[in-house]
Amino acid sequence: MGIDWMPENDNPVVACPYFTGAPCEQNHPLLWERRGEIRHCACRLTDRPYSYEQSLDKAHEEVWTEADTLFEAFRLQKQGRACKHRSRYDRMEKQWRMFYDPIDCAREGFCRYCDVLQTELSPKKGNVFYDVKISRTQKGVGLFPDETIVSIIKGKKLLDSFASLTLCEAIVRCCGAQIQESEENRSFRERFFDPTYTVEVQNIRAERRETRDLLQDLRDAAEGIKIVHAGDMQKAAAQKKQERKQTAQKKKIARLERLILEKGLDGLEKADLCRSQKLLPAERIAELVQQRQTPPSTAEQLCLFESVPISHTERM
Repeated sequence: MGIDWMPENDNPVVACPYFTGAPCEQNHPLLWERRGEIRHCACRLTDRPYSYEQSLDKAHEEVWTEADTLFEAFRLQKQGRACKHRSRYDRMEKQWRMFYDPIDCAREGFCRYCDVLQTELSPKKGNVFYDVKISRTQKGVGLFPDETIVSIIKGKKLLDSFASLTLCEAIVRCCGAQIQESEENRSFRERFFDPTYTVEVQNIRAERRETRDLLQDLRDAAEGIKIVHAGDMQKAAAQKKQERKQTAQKKKIARLERLILEKGLDGLEKADLCRSQKLLPAERIAELVQQRQTPPSTAEQLCLFESVPISHTERM
């Protein structure tokens, strides 16, 4: 309504600590309408000294004290299996709801005792590994029938870092559908363009390190299934990335050496000079500068002219 609610205009707003549905008559009429779950209260300057009993801090503290009291009742209702980190408080309805996900617990990793599992977390670290079976139908050509191509990617890691084996085992027990959904989302493009493309998560397990069943790999290969290990794929990708990095580094060094021979250090731009000092050792830079300053010898010039063939017309 043409009003900017900000401290610069001496009319800032704060979140109202009383999450009631009815508009507050003490508030500005334009702020009676609630935006989502938060209602804003208009503030104004006053000459009265600060009083905690009449402050916003006390009002908010009373709300969260009430929330803590309600959480203890919620914990009793759950027979002690309620985690405050995995719960959310609805200040409008004044109710607690728990959204337990051991994957989030494993990624955050700040608890030593799990209230939901009612056990101490194991100090042993591990990860959640699983296999992904991919199937698709390749259309036949001419007299050749359609062929079903099956491949399995084994040993995929769920977590980016190691977590307690207690949480990893909890993930194996209750997060299979979530892992399956995540893999389907990753392969959305392939499944969109190929209706026969299917993804199936198999063999979800909690281990301290990846283990391989070579006999099972041989049996799968004998059945015509292509076996690929995620660890090997990551190593190959890392090696290719290192090779690309080394190739780019060599090109940068060759370019800088060519610029030093052509222009010298004084003729280089500031950025190229910094790069040359960073990538080239001092001995190599001195060698290039010396090579640029040293003119070709007379013997080299004679050899150069002697190597040029003389035509029959020039002899005449």
